[in-house]
Amino acid sequence: MSNLLIGLLGALVATNQPQVVSNLILTNTGISITVPDANDPVEKEYQKLLIDDDAAQEEVDRWIRDDQAFAARGGGAPAALLNERIKVRLAPVGKAYEEFLQRHPGHVRARLAHGSFLLDIHEEIKA
Repeated sequence: MSNLLIGLLGALVATNQPQVVSNLILTNTGISITVPDANDPVEKEYQKLLIDDDAAQEEVDRWIRDDQAFAARGGGAPAALLNERIKVRLAPVGKAYEEFLQRHPGHVRARLAHGSFLLDIHEEIKA
């Protein structure tokens, strides 16, 4: 069995799994990585932000699909109305990203996620 596999099995029973995995990768590959601590309050807040973002995006996608299906049958909401509904739904997510980044300006993964969110809502300049 390879040392890497043995190390990964050992990480499964370790009390600080992220640190064990990080050390294992560094030892076997020479590459240093940072594994976020799932118990860190900032990481928990960030993960909740991602969940909220995903939920909002999924809801908006469902609205768009439903509207397209309704339009195919001769109905559908006016584009301006649907766009406003989408804008209102996504606004709290954008605000949550901004507030998080004000408190944690060096959080790189949050900056990347926020940039992706901005691209999704066609705010390319802000992204």
